[in-house]
Amino acid sequence: VTLVRRCLRQLLYYRCLFMIDIFQYSNTYMCTPRVKEILEDVEIQRQCIRFITTANGQQQDPPPPPPPSINKVLQLYCSLRPSSTMKDFCLLYETENLNIDDRKFITFGLVNGLIRRVHKYPVKAMIAESEGVNRHCMENKEESKANEDAVEPRRAKGDTQAQAELAHTLLSSNLPLQVQVCPAIHESNASPISEGPGDNSKLEALINGTNCYDAICTEMWLSTVKLDLRLRHDKSVVILHK
Repeated sequence: VTLVRRCLRQLLYYRCLFMIDIFQYSNTYMCTPRVKEILEDVEIQRQCIRFITTANGQQQDPPPPPPPSINKVLQLYCSLRPSSTMKDFCLLYETENLNIDDRKFITFGLVNGLIRRVHKYPVKAMIAESEGVNRHCMENKEESKANEDAVEPRRAKGDTQAQAELAHTLLSSNLPLQVQVCPAIHESNASPISEGPGDNSKLEALINGTNCYDAICTEMWLSTVKLDLRLRHDKSVVILHK
């Protein structure tokens, strides 16, 4: 394993390879300012259409639909939103009927810097309240309104100075920030999840706003679905999309 890591480190240093996150339909993405390059560079247009189409010149029965136009591809990239998962995006725009491979569509955008991954950072609501994060974020108003009555943030004791420093760090970034309140799950509908004796305290230490879902899932050996369920039981947790 050590040898493989060294080889990958060298290849990354010399830009012989490009590492991206694993593709999942629960991921969210958004376009970057470089997305305009797809209209300015003819070579990128040619590579994009050839790479993201599902047929790739192979004979199929029945024949696949024609490749999408470059204007359609640009429209799809610009339609990626932090509030919409890849699953919702594919169902809304029917990418399967457009002869587009979803995984390759995202891979090409990431490798060429046309889009970026939007990570989810769970954090206690008391940290967000201490510095007024909600006033500086693009709030998902529809979800907040629907869950306003169900969510009652709890104020816990802690080091307020450390919480303020963490909130200041979150606000100092230039990246777009969006707050999503985890909707509470009624006890009768909650699914029991087996937990170890130290799982709760370990999870509490990780949801400090500096660890994304991927890092927490790796550390806790949990899927994103199970982590969602664990966090939804805590009414004081909010999700920062960043």
